[in-house]
Amino acid sequence: MPISPTRERPATASSTRRRTRIPSVPPYLPASRGSANGVQHSVLNEWTGDENDPDKVDPTSRRELLRLAWPSLGHKMEQLAFNPESQPEDPDYGMLYVSLGDGGDTGDNNPDADRNGQNTSTLFGSILHLDPTGSDGRTGQYGIPADNPFVGQEGFMPETWCYGFRNPSRFTWDRTDLGGDGRMHIEDIGQAAIEELSIGQIGGNYGWSEGEGTFIVNHSNPNDRRPATAADNAGTGYIEPVAQYDHGEGRAIIGGFVVHGPNPLSGKYVFGDIHNGRIFTADTSELTGPGPVTMDKIDELMLIHNGATTTMQGILGQERVDLRFGQGPNGELYVLSKQDGFVRRLDLTVVDTKFLPGDCALPHGTLDLSDPLCLLGYFFLGDPEDLPWGDGTMNDSANLTLFDTNGDGSLNISDAVRLFVHLFRSGPPPAAGVTCIPAVGCPDACTAE
Repeated sequence: MPISPTRERPATASSTRRRTRIPSVPPYLPASRGSANGVQHSVLNEWTGDENDPDKVDPTSRRELLRLAWPSLGHKMEQLAFNPESQPEDPDYGMLYVSLGDGGDTGDNNPDADRNGQNTSTLFGSILHLDPTGSDGRTGQYGIPADNPFVGQEGFMPETWCYGFRNPSRFTWDRTDLGGDGRMHIEDIGQAAIEELSIGQIGGNYGWSEGEGTFIVNHSNPNDRRPATAADNAGTGYIEPVAQYDHGEGRAIIGGFVVHGPNPLSGKYVFGDIHNGRIFTADTSELTGPGPVTMDKIDELMLIHNGATTTMQGILGQERVDLRFGQGPNGELYVLSKQDGFVRRLDLTVVDTKFLPGDCALPHGTLDLSDPLCLLGYFFLGDPEDLPWGDGTMNDSANLTLFDTNGDGSLNISDAVRLFVHLFRSGPPPAAGVTCIPAVGCPDACTAE
């Protein structure tokens, strides 16, 4: 729940999803398919601070700003945030950003069945920009900022700040107080093929569902996914992502934060995949276009936990992680894994010097070109199951931890290829320590490195 910066006792805003017993209160925006009341409502609420305790909200102060009805259970109201870059003298100060999915969940054979992504007369598939203290919005419980890009334009919703998304579940700003450039990063969860990251632009159209990343969406033949050409994009004004990866790497992108400070990841945007929990980094100097960076310029952050190099799947001991990111006031990074309910801190100053991914060849403790060559040698000349562990002993699970660089749970030639790519491009991939937060119930065995 974001806290408004404009009030002496700040109000908070939150979204609530109702799946049953939908009230008779009419939604501001009815569902685009089926019953106008939809199958679920997203409700934007506001609470004020408790007069006797500024750290609490008054439970009797709930005010409903906006109610939306959805035709399905997927891609609804997602993130709420105030721009941390705005100052009291700025028009954007205290304005609320709200991300909305396209209301889809209609399957790969019928992506965005209602075509909400490019429908400018709906709020679905957009990021909204609202004034919680105003009253000229259609419900009378919020205002329309005067600088919204579509105010007064026929066929557009005045609340819309940008549009053309499938499911923009997270967006963050690169904080200037930490040394960032203030840009807004928006991730958009893909459907059949592509996960994408974009830079927020007022009035921007990000192309869904005519495109998914830099690929064409053929609504009459969803299996026809081909790269968009210049002719395809001519005159559309679609904004391309600055980074993307396909479903060979993960299933659902989750946005994160730009890291700053004296550590190996300074200047890199840290993000990940919701499903498999892989944590990626991309240099912000590369996130400028034209065209997106792909896995040849995206690194995977290896994790050190209890003295061993591992992954979030390895820490949880299961396939699905449900990864999310958080950021502290001084830029520290946290990861939430919803499957076990733990919050963990990433220690970005830790770099593994004992066990490095792919540390196959002597001398152990260093990663160089001899390591992928060693790994290839075992595949072509020996038994991959007999790979030596970092200390010279044999251990299959440890072999996977050290050598499974693509995170697919098996050893194969692509692991050696990825090592070559990392070494030729930027040297050994960085690693981060993982520390549990005892306050949220992590076991004693989860300790800082």
